[in-house]
Amino acid sequence: MVAPGRTIYVSSAVNPRSKTAYTAQLAECEDEEGVYHVGIHPMVSQAIAATLLDRIHPSATWKTEVKIDDHTRLDFVGTTPEGKTLYVEVKNAMISHQDQTGRATRRAVFPEGFRTSRAASFSPRAVKHAETLAALTVLPDAECYLLYILPRHDCQGGLELNRADPIYCQAVANAMAYGVQVRVFGLHANQEGITFEAERAFHLPS
Repeated sequence: MVAPGRTIYVSSAVNPRSKTAYTAQLAECEDEEGVYHVGIHPMVSQAIAATLLDRIHPSATWKTEVKIDDHTRLDFVGTTPEGKTLYVEVKNAMISHQDQTGRATRRAVFPEGFRTSRAASFSPRAVKHAETLAALTVLPDAECYLLYILPRHDCQGGLELNRADPIYCQAVANAMAYGVQVRVFGLHANQEGITFEAERAFHLPS
């Protein structure tokens, strides 16, 4: 999303140890329907996810960055008044391969990025999170969630897992078979800020 010739919006870096004077926040994009913006700072989506946890459960008490085992942390773990434990892992999906598709059916994709080989997953860490959630479903009174954040309002068709990463697709399919629930929250990003827009559809590759 940050490429030569593209307009991006930045904020002044607040961390004195930052390597740059500014932090990239939004990328400006355009299609046949006009200009739209994509939130490109993953920690902003993470912070917004924290404000949307009441859509998972309205009265849970939450902790962040909870250690599950020696190798895995989950973004949020909640406790409900009824005694349930809610395990939530958040993934940020800012990329779409369908920029020329109409917004009503356009989908974001996850995961995407660099990988060591075509046989590897784009995100071994995300695979591990899906496997961890699947394992946690066997605990008494446990509910497990994969929460995908779409920081772009053009992808009204929701989110599709990347068919180029069958390892991750299978990990999520297995997790869902064990009872992990998948939610997709679409955000609206512009120069005024980023707000929740709507819950979106989730698609496994066919």
